[in-house]
Amino acid sequence: MEIRFKYLFLFLSIVQLSLIVQGDEFVTLWAPKTILKSQTYSAVILPTKLQGKTEVALQFRNYNLTKQLVSGKAVRIDYPDKVKGSKTEVNLIMTLHVDEPIDKNQVASICSTKSLKIKIDNREHVTFIQTDKPIYKPGDEVKVKILVVDRDIKPFHMNNIDVDIIDPLNRTIAHFDDLDDENLGVVEFRFSLGTQTVLGDWTIQVKIDRSQRIKAVKSFSVQKFVLPSFEVFVDIPDQHVLASSQVTVSFYAKYPFGEFVTGNAELSIIGVNSKKVYLQNNFTNVDGVQKLSYKLQKDLSISNNTETEFEAVVTFTEPESKLSYKKSTNFYVHTGKRHKIVAKHPEKFLAGQAFTIKIIITDWKDQRISINSKHVNLTMEVKIEEHLNLSTISLDLLNGTADYDFMVPEGTTGLKLWIEYLNADKYEKTIEMGNVKVGIDDLEVYHVPKK
Repeated sequence: MEIRFKYLFLFLSIVQLSLIVQGDEFVTLWAPKTILKSQTYSAVILPTKLQGKTEVALQFRNYNLTKQLVSGKAVRIDYPDKVKGSKTEVNLIMTLHVDEPIDKNQVASICSTKSLKIKIDNREHVTFIQTDKPIYKPGDEVKVKILVVDRDIKPFHMNNIDVDIIDPLNRTIAHFDDLDDENLGVVEFRFSLGTQTVLGDWTIQVKIDRSQRIKAVKSFSVQKFVLPSFEVFVDIPDQHVLASSQVTVSFYAKYPFGEFVTGNAELSIIGVNSKKVYLQNNFTNVDGVQKLSYKLQKDLSISNNTETEFEAVVTFTEPESKLSYKKSTNFYVHTGKRHKIVAKHPEKFLAGQAFTIKIIITDWKDQRISINSKHVNLTMEVKIEEHLNLSTISLDLLNGTADYDFMVPEGTTGLKLWIEYLNADKYEKTIEMGNVKVGIDDLEVYHVPKK
């Protein structure tokens, strides 16, 4: 069996020490890491999942105590004598004795020891200094609170409290003198930093009864810093709406660390093609998600005969930093629930080469339809020399799509496409004639349709 030391933890004013016996068996000691002179002292021991007989011995100054441990049961040890003398620290020694069976007739006793240093505070009182934040920028106001208590945690005030504010060049910039009995050990005040003040670590020094011996200090930092930038978010859940309905817009701003920005916002709705402003509203003290709905015909004066694509633009400004960011998103207004024809094909054709057309039928919200039974009509006009050849083909839809491949005849100089579908605007496209240019060193070969 191995006894090894676990880590030493410090939190608040408590020190923790654990001795691992084996596996998940261990003993933990909690004790104050600092004690006041002329005060008694206590420690708590907690054994966990102990199997065999275990004893712990604690030694503090001239006082020794041994306890039999029971798994899961905390043991409190009080040292009756008050701390005296001129020492500033003493050792707290913890020794663990474990009886480990070797066989039926023999038991091995294993011992392990660890010590901690406990500080002794000789002060008659303790001074706490608090500022409203740790970092300031030039021109800020600094708020300070001072609390002086005795050993019984009662306000301590013998005569007066003096406070000095010292800059990074060790110059006393401000002095608060003779803060007398009316404060009763509690002092609050504030002061302002200059806009051209010295950057760096500043010090608040507190003296009791003008004594250099009875004093406390606290530092704060003055820095030129830029407030964190933020991002604006704009969302329109339904980006395709009917002209007779309404559009819903949500927006907010957030810092990179996730907090909402509090600020002012401007929301504009603009026609993409005409640049006409249909709405411009201002909002103050926005500190979360702002959700708004507008009726297109009544609130925005968007009629059935106006344009179809619109942009919602949000400009968000943080008043303190004057930082301003903009974000936008588009939405589409439809006069009715009409279908839309989307055609994918090459921009140019080559005579004597294959030409592929893919047709997709979407609903009014730009979602591909899932119809298989209906047909789409494809009309092609092929110009060969001065002759025009017109042909119409009916294509079956499979999940809203249709594909068609054909060979462009030799001598073709012009190609035009028309695609028609029920309750959809006709698709019309003139395809340009292309050519193939292949370079091999200084030799160039051209493939050009005959005129």
